[in-house]
Amino acid sequence: MFKDESPSAVSAKTALTLLLSGFGSWSMNDWIQFATLVYLILQIAWLVRKHWRASSPLSVDDKDSADD
Repeated sequence: MFKDESPSAVSAKTALTLLLSGFGSWSMNDWIQFATLVYLILQIAWLVRKHWRASSPLSVDDKDSADD
């Protein structure tokens, strides 16, 4: 620890180091499961947003400018 580093900065660096070391010990199956989970969450969020925007009352002019 350097003199000018605050204790909170040191604890943040320690937490980041532990997090990265945990990711480094993942097997290929763990990485694929993680990527699949992220993909599913993004797909669900996109579909909910699309459904929500389609069911919202927009004027005719606003529907032309919708980005779907």
